Amino acid sequence: MLEEISPPFIIASLQCGVTGKVFGVDNVPELVRMSARNIQQSNPALLADGNITLTCANGMRGLPARGPFDAIHVGAACPTLPDELIQQLKSPGRLVIPVGTVEQQLLEVCACTLFCD
Repeated sequence: MLEEISPPFIIASLQCGVTGKVFGVDNVPELVRMSARNIQQSNPALLADGNITLTCANGMRGLPARGPFDAIHVGAACPTLPDELIQQLKSPGRLVIPVGTVEQQLLEVCACTLFCD
């Protein structure tokens, strides 16, 4: 799962269990450091065992080298739906993202709708 670092990120990381992998991305270094500290305090094994990996990067570009992902959650709105994220979904897969500038809508994109017959 690829997730922008946010409070839902912590919830998603816990739901992946001991065998799941969560990649957290944010372009604000302090948020990445704060997330690492919080996870280290609550369950350091998640970081040590590689269940959670935190990266400081542009989340709208995703992490193409780590994909494809079963699910991608984005907390910050994009003006348009980033094709780069859609391309990083497994099929079947799911992307949840707010899209828009002044007015926004929450989109749920299912890769099976895009890539399956």
